[in-house]
Amino acid sequence: MAEFENGKNDLLQFFNEFESKVSLELKHRDTVKSLLFYCIEENMAEDFTLLVFNAKYIRGLANAYRKAIENPEARSAALNISNDIMTNVSKFLELLKSILEETSEDFQLSFVEKFFPANDPEYSTLMELIFSLSEVKEHLNDSKRS
Repeated sequence: MAEFENGKNDLLQFFNEFESKVSLELKHRDTVKSLLFYCIEENMAEDFTLLVFNAKYIRGLANAYRKAIENPEARSAALNISNDIMTNVSKFLELLKSILEETSEDFQLSFVEKFFPANDPEYSTLMELIFSLSEVKEHLNDSKRS
């Protein structure tokens, strides 16, 4: 992420701008911040960029899926969109796993407990994280335009 060539100061500025622009409803703000800072510190910025790109794509697919199931004429497309969502969530999880493998065991354990609880078969907390990370991608896109 060339945006952070000057290190932590650029990163802090980016995250402060991000926090001020995103909705107050952003969930998992601390997790997003931890992942971002960790990836920058460990020279995994490219991985983080791919993660947020994938998150934004999944969010777009989820929006398309919602619209497709609401429209009787587009319901057949919903199955294809659903398959795309599953494929991309798998890619997201693989990338996330590769990032988490480098973190501390405590961070990994807390992450798994928070985002993959046994009582959440719909993976709603994981989807909340994906949507939060997609907000980072939106902000990156906005900052490139300005």
